[in-house]
Amino acid sequence: MKRAKFYLLIVILAINNPVGAQKWKQYADSALIYQQEEEVEKATPLWIRAKENLPSDSLYSVTSIFINNTIGDNYFLLSQNNKAAPFYIETLQGMQRNYSFYQKRYAGIADTLGQIYFNGDASKAAFYFLKAKNIRDTVFGKSSALYANSCNNLGNLYGKIGKYDSAEILYRESKAIREKLFSRTHPDYAQSCNNLSDVLRKTGHFEEAEPLALEAIAIRAKLAPEKQHRLYAISCNNLANLYKDMGQFEKAAALYIEAKDIRAKIKPEKQHASYAETTNALAGLYYQMGEPEKAEALYFEVKKIREIIMALKVLSMLRY
Repeated sequence: MKRAKFYLLIVILAINNPVGAQKWKQYADSALIYQQEEEVEKATPLWIRAKENLPSDSLYSVTSIFINNTIGDNYFLLSQNNKAAPFYIETLQGMQRNYSFYQKRYAGIADTLGQIYFNGDASKAAFYFLKAKNIRDTVFGKSSALYANSCNNLGNLYGKIGKYDSAEILYRESKAIREKLFSRTHPDYAQSCNNLSDVLRKTGHFEEAEPLALEAIAIRAKLAPEKQHRLYAISCNNLANLYKDMGQFEKAAALYIEAKDIRAKIKPEKQHASYAETTNALAGLYYQMGEPEKAEALYFEVKKIREIIMALKVLSMLRY
């Protein structure tokens, strides 16, 4: 898919620009070489120089749209979301004039913008997730995998901001679509079971939440028999949350420990948020179980991890 996109870009550049053309094309040609080698850190500054040298009236041109889109994709790939967003937004602006032609890609970029704003600006995230969902409904229909993905993403956002009833509706819709499209052994179906279970837990519907969580963890265990997989760890963590809320502390502790161990093996340095999340939850559980010494040791570990994560974020900001 990536290769096809770049070949398309080569054709576009060739059609629109004769040999010995503008300065922007020299930058674009150099950027393309690095891009094809997946050296996006080297390609991105050259794409930016190409963009800066485009004619001032080129916002709606095919070339401008693809350059903006590529810069946005590169920054997103580099986890520099704040830098990616303005290029994606400009890409959408450029697509407006020929919206029907770009509609499918427009929805994809809108969905990505929803992901970018997910943790920082819920209103913007909702705006873009809804836009993507509505376009996918129009273009692909309510029985499509992409529409189901949009339902799931918007459900994640609503769950995060406490709109649990809205999240539940979207998760149920996504789950029903995925069950019809795929099977009850598919990873996307497992994701829907997991997410629906979690929102039902948060609203106190434990009896319905438990079988869904068990179904999700069983599917993920079969997909990764060695059980050293981040999705299986997520299911362990979520099922542990459920058992903790149900007062079944021994079951919860065993699952938190399993999730913690898997996450430690996936990233042995342990300097990541998901490991800290599970460790913190296990510490809280031990405190509830009347084991303060175990809890204290884990809380201290979480504190050190979060300090390291924060320091790494600061260094990353200074780097770029």
